[in-house]
Amino acid sequence: MPIANVSQNLEQADKKVLKAFTTGATGYTSEYEKVFIIETPERRNERFTIVKTDSGVQEVQDGGAYPTQGINEIGANEIAVRVYKSAIPISDLADLFDNYGAIERVAKTRGYHFKAKTDQLCADFLNNSTATSGNYGINIAGTDYPLFGNSQAIGDSGTTQDNRIAGSLNKSTLDEARVAMRTMKDHDGMRANFQPKRLVVPPAELLNAWQMTRSMAEPESANNNKNFTQTMGLQLIEWPLLDSSTACFLLADKSDVGAKGLRLEVKEMPSMRRIMDPATGNWVYTMRMVMFPGVVDYLGMVSIGL
Repeated sequence: MPIANVSQNLEQADKKVLKAFTTGATGYTSEYEKVFIIETPERRNERFTIVKTDSGVQEVQDGGAYPTQGINEIGANEIAVRVYKSAIPISDLADLFDNYGAIERVAKTRGYHFKAKTDQLCADFLNNSTATSGNYGINIAGTDYPLFGNSQAIGDSGTTQDNRIAGSLNKSTLDEARVAMRTMKDHDGMRANFQPKRLVVPPAELLNAWQMTRSMAEPESANNNKNFTQTMGLQLIEWPLLDSSTACFLLADKSDVGAKGLRLEVKEMPSMRRIMDPATGNWVYTMRMVMFPGVVDYLGMVSIGL
């Protein structure tokens, strides 16, 4: 009996299992990419500072000296990436009889699970956005603040501002959130000029949000009044992983200067490789990702109904 080319068979199996794993991952519809800024960290504990300087652009006499403003660090928040792993063992009988059919099916499911895990890790930061402990709080001038609150620190000035709007999502509360964002100050005490661009909602609020932001006429009026909120051009993001059925989140554009509070540090996307278990002599497909989301600042974000 000729000896089978084991190496070639394993390479073919690797391709099939990897394809199944990738198919499973892409089969999960995630929302975190629309909400979080995704970047590659240089360090395991990536440190983000909150600084203030001086908002004054001063008039000087002709030929006068340049006024200088110091740069003061008033807060620092860290995002430490974490390792997530899973494995699919290949038993002796599976190796001999299964032709990796079951392994492919499990790999597809596991790819789906890895993508879902990332989505859940990110959603948890909105689900715990009133907490000040653990990874969810923001340290500003020595005090921990939540992502959303009614007395958020403006630098170390001792003054505060509100980025948490009470009441359910409707035309009035959405406009109140818009005003809160447009008048929000940065840590130098300047109006930051944030532009509302994204509205993150749970499934129970999507219909309501769509009617408010997409209808040309006011959905609540029979007089065919023009609908102002439609002109805001908001991107609607429905996130099924939000725990609250009422809490919605108005976010500035990711490119807005200063509005970079929600970050996902990704050192390694979900990857797969085959190794041999020395205890059993069997092959094992191992999967790993190295990442973690975090919050750096509250600027450019307002909650409604939280």
